[in-house]
Amino acid sequence: MGTTAIVLAGAGARGAYEAGILSVLVPRLLEEPNQQIVLVGTSAGAINTAILAAYESPDKAVAAMTDLWTTVDAGDVFTPIRETALQTAARYVAEVLHLPGHLDSLLDSRPLGSTMEQRLDWDQLDRNLAGFGWVHTAGIVATSCARGRGVVFVQGKDLVAPKRDADVDYAKATLRSEHVMASAAIPVAFRPVHIDGPAKQRGWYIDGGVKLNAPIKPALTLGADRVVVVATTPDPAGPHASQVAPGEPDIFDASTVVVHSLLVDRMSDDIRALRRVNTLVGADRGRTLSGYRAIPNLYLGPPKTGLISQTANEVFSRRYAGIHRPLSDLGLLGRLIGGTRENHGELLSFVFFDHEFHKALIDLGHRHASRVLGPPGSPFPWALP
Repeated sequence: MGTTAIVLAGAGARGAYEAGILSVLVPRLLEEPNQQIVLVGTSAGAINTAILAAYESPDKAVAAMTDLWTTVDAGDVFTPIRETALQTAARYVAEVLHLPGHLDSLLDSRPLGSTMEQRLDWDQLDRNLAGFGWVHTAGIVATSCARGRGVVFVQGKDLVAPKRDADVDYAKATLRSEHVMASAAIPVAFRPVHIDGPAKQRGWYIDGGVKLNAPIKPALTLGADRVVVVATTPDPAGPHASQVAPGEPDIFDASTVVVHSLLVDRMSDDIRALRRVNTLVGADRGRTLSGYRAIPNLYLGPPKTGLISQTANEVFSRRYAGIHRPLSDLGLLGRLIGGTRENHGELLSFVFFDHEFHKALIDLGHRHASRVLGPPGSPFPWALP
């Protein structure tokens, strides 16, 4: 019996693209019987991890995941900007002038917690992870504000969570919406989330992608023999187009570079490290070499840069660029981060919580995964040294 990990990277609203990939990947993986499935996710990947782990069968899990992304809009993720703008502005001024007041985020993300509470069956998740479901172990990554370390909150049958390593802490937990909220707390945009337990990990947390956007190492630590990375950026080994337009960058271009550095660069380093180890092991496939082992792996993401941002621009222009929608929440938010001018869609795509955008991304992810994985029954395209 092998253990296969599905590693789900952080992506904000782009998590719908991951859902499209998963709708193809999960059935293909489970064509092989007697597998133990480990799910480890960050940010939007944590949302997908929780949804998949909360249903007793993979078919129901995939259906629930795609249903959530195609029915969720901005109001299910954050409080309308028009209701919070004055308070946010007042708190910002108070912070600048050292007056009483505290600004913890630009958006009030509490509706996301309510959405997760209402849409997921947490009792069923507990039953599944106690050994009665198709998922063996689930891990959700968040970043501790106090310690500046990534923490993997893990739940599973007969689990003895690793205590600590050089890069990340592990905590055995009963996963709930606050863990998902913490993992998805995009810095500045969404408010930090307080997690009460376990006691050693009590404190405030922000987006897990700050430290560990594609948690490959935790997946291996939790016993995976094979790893599939699901992401919203192209394979690090492939060619990459520029993230910003030619010429002098504006603040939105600069923000895109920062986001890309946080969410992609470290993930790319981890994937390259995994592949280097596989190359070193080489012909000793199936054996260990100085404590290392070859890990069959697969990376699933867009075939080239810009496909998701282009989709964001197209949907935004169609739904929010007209004179009748500029003051809607997403219309206003899109303009505040630069709208669709040049390639601002890259930044927009992370916060564009619109069900039409999500539907387009699910279709895109489904097509890309189908192209790589092939039809049911075909050999699974594991990469090996």
